Amino acid sequence: MKNNINLSYILTTYNKINYLKEVLPYLLDNCQEDEEIVVVDGGSNDETPQYIENLYKQGKIHQFISEKDSGEAEGFNKAILMAKGELVKVITDDDLYDYQNIQICKQFMLKNKEIDVIIGNIASVYLTENKDKLSIILMQQYQKWFEEWINKETKNCFFCGLSLLIRKKSFSFLGLLDSSFKYTDLEFSIRITTKQANIAFYKPLLVCSVVNQNSSSVNSRDVFEFERNKVVGFYDYKIPISLIQKNQKTPSIFQRIWNKILRTIGIKKPEILIPNLNPTYAEFNHFEKISDLYPYLHHFLEKYNQENTIEKDDLFILRK
Repeated sequence: MKNNINLSYILTTYNKINYLKEVLPYLLDNCQEDEEIVVVDGGSNDETPQYIENLYKQGKIHQFISEKDSGEAEGFNKAILMAKGELVKVITDDDLYDYQNIQICKQFMLKNKEIDVIIGNIASVYLTENKDKLSIILMQQYQKWFEEWINKETKNCFFCGLSLLIRKKSFSFLGLLDSSFKYTDLEFSIRITTKQANIAFYKPLLVCSVVNQNSSSVNSRDVFEFERNKVVGFYDYKIPISLIQKNQKTPSIFQRIWNKILRTIGIKKPEILIPNLNPTYAEFNHFEKISDLYPYLHHFLEKYNQENTIEKDDLFILRK
């Protein structure tokens, strides 16, 4: 058993052995001497328990349990309570992380003890889309919503839990994940921003989400609106309206008449350029095997962060 652990990677999984075998080697290769890997399996009936147990016996995984649970939130809560590190990094079983940037965030939190949580920018690939080409989408709305929150334009804000890096002792103030929610990061993010937790936002990409048929967000779509309404009612959460919707106001009768006059005399209404909060960064062909997808996404993360270099003193957005 390791001692003096600064960071615990906590990973939950359930019946996703094909994805797990692709993403876990990246974590194993990047685990440092002052870090541990804690894996909680929700009682998978595929090869997952045997695969993880073998890695545990080899000393590559430091803590491991496999037992039935109520879902992802309970699994992460178990892992949090098992974790021995000062910091806890959430890892999922089908998404790809940039571990070099995780190290930067780790050192920042170890140096700045007042920070409770770090979140960061993410990209996404949707394998559920039935198209010839896949798109890498930059999910820029999270940074926008965070900046609105720290500027006190909103009471709270939603962010994706994939990028979460949390100081373990801060759970005494933040609370564990609510296991009654399927969209656990929805409730957790709104709760801790409502509590005014000390959160820093990391500008480079920390993770590329791989949305597939087994993803929790796909299998829980039927409860999303119900859970969102629960959060709205309890935390007074204001659901963000996209910039496109904001600019699609019904014109007044005078504006409609004026627009008609302009069209009649051949003058076009000037276009309003609306920023896209989910821009497509790159397109690529479907891979026949997921074993070909992950090396491509790993290269993408490295390349994107290198091409979009940010000065060291401007990596984080902090509350003033």
